[in-house]
Amino acid sequence: MASGTELRALRKDRREVPVEVSLSPVQLDEGLLIASAIRDVTERKKLEEKLQEKERLADMGTIAAIFAHEVANPLNGIYTTMEFIKELVPAENQNLIAGLSTEFDRLRSMLDQFRSLSRLSDLKMELVDFAKIVGHVVKMNSPSG
Repeated sequence: MASGTELRALRKDRREVPVEVSLSPVQLDEGLLIASAIRDVTERKKLEEKLQEKERLADMGTIAAIFAHEVANPLNGIYTTMEFIKELVPAENQNLIAGLSTEFDRLRSMLDQFRSLSRLSDLKMELVDFAKIVGHVVKMNSPSG
């Protein structure tokens, strides 16, 4: 049997599952016999898939961090140049600079959101009482405070 060949087997419930088959020669007085072991590797396959997904996500986080860094440097240069030009542009054209500034802020915000992708692993998830939080927000924003 070829090594590394993906084999499938049918369980009693007629479900198809991935298996590994091991063959071992056994020499007896009567002659050579082949002992066979068949293992259901469904759980191992699931774990391997989870590991691959985690590795892919880790790679994406690394790429996101590199990309954000590489984009941030020229973006900062553009911002500095824009601030310098703002002083030189006549008052009647300041609206053009204001439009650039708005778009720059939008890009910076998007970049910050993108950077946060690489920091998601730091989140600590916990259950909260959502109704209590909403009640607190409503109370804080009511006229009586």
